[in-house]
Amino acid sequence: GRGILPRRTPTATTSPRPTPPSGWVQAENGQLVSPMSIGTDPGAWGGSFVHGTGHWNQGTVTVSVHADEAGDYHVECRIMGLDWNHDSMYVAMDNDPELNWQWEGPPDLGWHHEKVTDADEEQPHRFLLSAGWHQLRFRTREPGARLDAVQLTRAPTSPTPPPQTEWVQAEGGDLVPPM
Repeated sequence: GRGILPRRTPTATTSPRPTPPSGWVQAENGQLVSPMSIGTDPGAWGGSFVHGTGHWNQGTVTVSVHADEAGDYHVECRIMGLDWNHDSMYVAMDNDPELNWQWEGPPDLGWHHEKVTDADEEQPHRFLLSAGWHQLRFRTREPGARLDAVQLTRAPTSPTPPPQTEWVQAEGGDLVPPM
């Protein structure tokens, strides 16, 4: 005869969540002050991110970043804005004044990378850091702006400006015949 096979219970499987490359610090591992909170998104590295919830200019997350040597650094972030009214944060390193960081990319980019730029600057902000650990604080400017991860990158050294040329007017010299 035919035997009856036991019914198998399906096993749920989950796809692995993307993880950040080496050198990146997950924002949700930082120290949060409400109303900054942790949200979930399968597209975020590790499945989580931080964002301000419902209050303009309130709530922070502070992460520790390490500079291997003294010098100029950029802060690169993995971010996502919900729309043009939810895509900015204030950023401060250690006890420096806050920068007003308004993201460049349109919100429909999804998760993407940008370097912190102050609203008054055209190029990414250069943070002059000593070697060692530093505290990087992000404060809600617009609720819903999402921060996934951060990293320090060495800022390129600025090119040496060309030597200044000194021009002398010919008519200011002494004439020697046959001129």
